[in-house]
Amino acid sequence: MRIGGWRAALLAAALLGAIAAPADSATKAPPVPAPTVASIPAAVQPLVAKVEQQTVNSERYSQTTHAGGTFTVKLHGKRRKVTRHASTVAFGEASLAPLLAKTFKKGSSGQLSAIGIGSTLYSYSPSIGRKDGGRPWVRINGVSAAGLFPYHGGLPERLRVGAGGTGSYAELIDLLATATGNVSIVGSVSVDGQQTTELAAAVKPLALLKGASQKEIQELTEELKVFVTESGLPLRVTKSVRLGPLAISETTDVLAVNIPVVVKAPPKKKTIGEAKFLKLLKGKGKGGGKEKSGTGFKL
Repeated sequence: MRIGGWRAALLAAALLGAIAAPADSATKAPPVPAPTVASIPAAVQPLVAKVEQQTVNSERYSQTTHAGGTFTVKLHGKRRKVTRHASTVAFGEASLAPLLAKTFKKGSSGQLSAIGIGSTLYSYSPSIGRKDGGRPWVRINGVSAAGLFPYHGGLPERLRVGAGGTGSYAELIDLLATATGNVSIVGSVSVDGQQTTELAAAVKPLALLKGASQKEIQELTEELKVFVTESGLPLRVTKSVRLGPLAISETTDVLAVNIPVVVKAPPKKKTIGEAKFLKLLKGKGKGGGKEKSGTGFKL
């Protein structure tokens, strides 16, 4: 069973056109009211204003993801409960002007997993490379590299509902606007030797997705924690969610800001487009067939 970050899953689905607003229908539900930054409690607004005023153009960051749970499986004709855990640490660099970004699976010296240049995203997939004679990079057009800048704006604009957040961390502010109940100021916390103020809220991320129904929005709740420095930098953001027996958490740490970001596109001979990628997924490309599903638990 291969598990990816839920935010990444939404982005991947959007890139392939799997997420879209429902077709017009006489019986469709009325549009869900969009969240608004004005709904964030007044006690938190001064700190949110500091985040919104941040002028961070580029960032180096790390993202640590943990997943685990207890599952019932059938082994040798008997149903048994097994517990599985997995974790990954990824690093990335992104800039907003110019629009450039890259992520690494295993530290800054490891294999690149994604590259963003302007409105083009390149995603690295070893399995695709094996199916297509050594071309592991998938080129996806019309996707801003800013999507790889944490909490700036993860989904393409055509699929995103804005809540009014602006600045380098507009997506984070929009997330806070979807909070159910209060946004709490937990207190002062030291993060990587810097003093921060911790905010906590239960948020509804699907409220920021165009076409999501009220039922879908209510079914998914994330626990969000934001650790903000005195100047307003969200130094650490932690999200956690439970999907049935599976618990997932993701922690994003800002390692440096306003740094130079250098990115090069993958070699053309190592790259395929979306149409070719979709054919390979259907088993119509080189190598044919479908990969056997594994029994491991991976991120």
